[in-house]
Amino acid sequence: MLVLGKQSDLAQVKSEQFWKQITPESLGFLRANIAPILRARSHADFKAMRFETEVVEINTALLSGNQDTFQAIQESLVTQISELPLTVNVVAREKVLIDETLQANWWCQPTHEKLRSLVERLAPLMRYRQQRRDPIVKLDIEDFTAIKEWIEFGPEHERLKTSVYRERIEAYVRTLANENPVLRKIQSGGEISEAELHELAFLLETQSYHITEEILRKLYDNQTAGFVEFMRHILGLERLLSWPEKVTQTFDDFITEHNIFSARQIQFLLVLKNFMIERRAVDRESLVTPPFTNFDPMGIQGVFPPPQVQEILTFVETIG
Repeated sequence: MLVLGKQSDLAQVKSEQFWKQITPESLGFLRANIAPILRARSHADFKAMRFETEVVEINTALLSGNQDTFQAIQESLVTQISELPLTVNVVAREKVLIDETLQANWWCQPTHEKLRSLVERLAPLMRYRQQRRDPIVKLDIEDFTAIKEWIEFGPEHERLKTSVYRERIEAYVRTLANENPVLRKIQSGGEISEAELHELAFLLETQSYHITEEILRKLYDNQTAGFVEFMRHILGLERLLSWPEKVTQTFDDFITEHNIFSARQIQFLLVLKNFMIERRAVDRESLVTPPFTNFDPMGIQGVFPPPQVQEILTFVETIG
């Protein structure tokens, strides 16, 4: 009934003229009249509704210049998109768009048309989110997430919020790529000489944000990637996983592949995953001490048979 009673409001926002002359009053109209309609649609999938509503809100934040709100909603949308399983055929058909929207540069200049297309193509797929991982999620094991709020840079130890610093250096590098021959060569897939690498590194370190490989490793929480890999990530040529993302993905795949594990064994592995994210390393001795002895006084040896204990130890070594 709410939707039927709001047909005139819907007709108003369908007009191209409405979006060409956005005013503060228009933004208030979107919040007060259109967002509730999205939430009230009968028989709508909840996950799709959430996705559509957040796209409306991010468009509102974009038009009003509210960068903090825009960034917060962007992170939420990217998380939802990243949870779409490409093993599902209808999802796989949108792989190109999914991969593009997982890159930061897609969100630099999102137009109303791009956001509308995003809703039309991906909202119907949201029902499939985390389909493969639902058995794990239902255990209500709280994942540990290492969040670094601030980052220091430069000889004067300046500080910025990590999200703000990342946004600014990514925008700087992408702009620089239009004129810098080394970055252009990276974009085209050419081989970079040591001299060119040092030249680029020196340029980035001596500009106002003092970008170094050490800072990039902290910023993206990836201790193994090199300078060129970070540049490729920023330019949207490849996606680097942070340490929590890498560990989480690897553990989820391991658990999914071993569908013989009991609920208790899966709980143990999820605690082990969180332990690795926090400590970044684990050894055999750690697995017979708290928190693992909370499952059994013998730790891992009381939860898994010897062959599986050795398999898990080998598996953990491959992550590090």
